[in-house]
Amino acid sequence: MKVVLAVVVAALISSFLSQQMGLSTDGLAIYLGFLIGLSVVLVAFELPGLLIHRGQTREWGRLKVLPWVLVLAAMFVLTSRLASLQPGYLYGIVLGVLFARGGGRAAEGREQAAGMMGTLLLAIGAWWFGGQVAAGAINAGTFGNVVLATAASAVVVSGLEAVAFGMMPFTFMPGRAVYQWHRWVWAVLSAVAMFAFFHILIGP
Repeated sequence: MKVVLAVVVAALISSFLSQQMGLSTDGLAIYLGFLIGLSVVLVAFELPGLLIHRGQTREWGRLKVLPWVLVLAAMFVLTSRLASLQPGYLYGIVLGVLFARGGGRAAEGREQAAGMMGTLLLAIGAWWFGGQVAAGAINAGTFGNVVLATAASAVVVSGLEAVAFGMMPFTFMPGRAVYQWHRWVWAVLSAVAMFAFFHILIGP
């Protein structure tokens, strides 16, 4: 229940990045789009590592809500709105995974790298999908198109920002474990993430 509530609240906070957010049909569509987008990003970020850990230890682990991340997300949204940042900073990783048995530094590095790669590929795919919605190739009606376009944008922004900044080899960043495990994997993932970040988000 706490996990669901955390995602619901995170989506509500994040939806205020949109200036069209309000008590209206469009506001509801925007919120649903953020809810879908952040949920998909969380799955892409956590599931690959969970599957790798499960295959090695037969343990699924358990999800843990990170309440301080919700405060951080609200601060980023407020700063983005006040500074008129485009795109705004969207922090959507509000869950962590706890394992009863650790697999060591190498195992953690592999799991974090898999999550980062899954998130990066998902964000790039969502970028293409959002383009199809914008071009009219996908038509789900006015309400549906707002939901789909918002969800795609949420995946692109939160996914690329999570990987581009998360790959920094600082303490408490996922990139730290990847860097300590395999420098070449860290370098390639970081380079691709930063290229996509600047080409997709900053360039336009």
